[in-house]
Amino acid sequence: MNLDYRDSVPDTPTNNFATFNPLDTYAGATTFSEGNLKGVTTSGGTGRQTSTIRPASGKWYAEFYVADSTRFAVGIENGQRTNSAQGGNDVNSIIASYNGQYYYNGGGGSYMSSLSNGNIVQVAMDVDNKLVFIGINNTWQNSATASEIEAGTATNSLGAKASATAATLFQGDMGIFTEDNSGSGAMSSIANFGQDSSFAGNYATANSNADENGFGSFAYAPPTGFLALCSQNLPDVDIIDGTENFNTVLYTGTGSSRSVTGVGFSPDWIWMKSRSDASGHRFYDVVRGAGKGLSSHSTGEEYIETGLTSFDSDGFSLGTQAGTNGSGTSMVAWNWLAGTAFSNDASATSVGTIDSAGEVNTTAGFSVVSYTGTGSAGTIKHGLSAAPEMLIVKNRDTARDWMVYHSALGATKRIWLNYDLAEDSGTAASATWNDTAPTSTVFSIGNNIHINESGDNYIAYCFANVEGYCKVGSYLGNNSSDGTFIYTGFRPAWVMIKKYNAAGQWWGIYDSVRDPDNLVKQRLWANASNAESAYSTDELDFLSNGFKPRGNYDSINGSGSSYLYLAFAEQAFKFSNAR
Repeated sequence: MNLDYRDSVPDTPTNNFATFNPLDTYAGATTFSEGNLKGVTTSGGTGRQTSTIRPASGKWYAEFYVADSTRFAVGIENGQRTNSAQGGNDVNSIIASYNGQYYYNGGGGSYMSSLSNGNIVQVAMDVDNKLVFIGINNTWQNSATASEIEAGTATNSLGAKASATAATLFQGDMGIFTEDNSGSGAMSSIANFGQDSSFAGNYATANSNADENGFGSFAYAPPTGFLALCSQNLPDVDIIDGTENFNTVLYTGTGSSRSVTGVGFSPDWIWMKSRSDASGHRFYDVVRGAGKGLSSHSTGEEYIETGLTSFDSDGFSLGTQAGTNGSGTSMVAWNWLAGTAFSNDASATSVGTIDSAGEVNTTAGFSVVSYTGTGSAGTIKHGLSAAPEMLIVKNRDTARDWMVYHSALGATKRIWLNYDLAEDSGTAASATWNDTAPTSTVFSIGNNIHINESGDNYIAYCFANVEGYCKVGSYLGNNSSDGTFIYTGFRPAWVMIKKYNAAGQWWGIYDSVRDPDNLVKQRLWANASNAESAYSTDELDFLSNGFKPRGNYDSINGSGSSYLYLAFAEQAFKFSNAR
């Protein structure tokens, strides 16, 4: 069969190396080959070739063989990148180009030697210290040295040369990429993320320069502490199997009291919805107690009913309420585990200014918090060990709106769970979160009646990002069936999406149990009681490392539209397979 060392790579089922991501919408006119390690564009086309692994921490090393240098560029990007194949055109990416110039935020200048065919370009991306360095044929550019790269010294980094704002450039998940960003010439790049130092046979000698963990084969030795982009080098995650903390259960109502099992744990928050009719959403949680419901599509106060009668060790028990157990009704129940009770006397602990109590799962970044409004701005302990990125809050005693804090909007804005409205940044929004982002111990509230009416009881559902399990994020739509790729770091089990820059679109909910295969298209709406439906342009792919709109419906993928999302994992990317 004429096989040699170039035909064997160390990629195995137990250690998968990054490749270029052909599902990334910025791939543009790129033609991929060599197992998605080679990306080629021809004159007249643009395209970006981005790594499939996008770490949010750590130090990482990759190499690229310049097969055609005509319009070759290399760089890094964050998860807030805009819909453009022009790296360095905004603050969310930076590139070093074939002509020796850098580009960042629309500006540029001299940075490195010009590239030639046959060069090997090195990238050392230090996410922890928010630095990136570029090398050519084992010479680090801009007079950088291996010792300063290893020490995290910024002086000669690419970002320092470009006067990049490190905290802006390095936010969220970070991708390494090559690209042709002009369309006036061609380029060809062959990646080595550690699996092939011969670059598909283009480099004469296969070297065995591994990283310090013993993984990868590179043409040049990575700086000490910098690792290959492979699954074994990804951080260990606390949650491998997401269904141990979040699980979706389907059942059919009987009209008679019954138990539903198969959750896998005793749920602390259950969100139920009829799939087959317009019976409304129902929220139940252990903090308020069984039989006390709230509905996300309604402003109504808490109600007492027989919809849910108990939280059980492997599920829950139901009464005869039609909305949760109507005879012949197809139902879905989304279940979250909190599990640990807490209470906080703010005056005694000096944590926050308003007393709170609830249930928390610090490992999963989830808590259910009860508090009583004071009518004055204050802070509330949420029980988590990290700052929540999303809050969903409801007045239990009075008919008020559902208030949502989302980190993509920030603390000066708010959005409603029970409406299709856009983000709000008015005076009332300022009085909602008191213009203060949550911390690792408390979240802040102003004096707005929807969130802090004196004497009224409130419930808050709090979510923090957890690597490999929970992701609160945002993205821009592109109005294409080849939609924006959204990296989560896990294979999703559940995703909720809302367009926030304009009104008119609902909160769409998708999960992997109602749609076990791609395309994922069975929709329910958090702000409406409508039965489940599917629409041909409102579809997603759930992938091993994120999700991707496959339609151009404005609720998930309008041109230039801004979307926020909340997602939970079926399995962490380090261990997951594609569907």
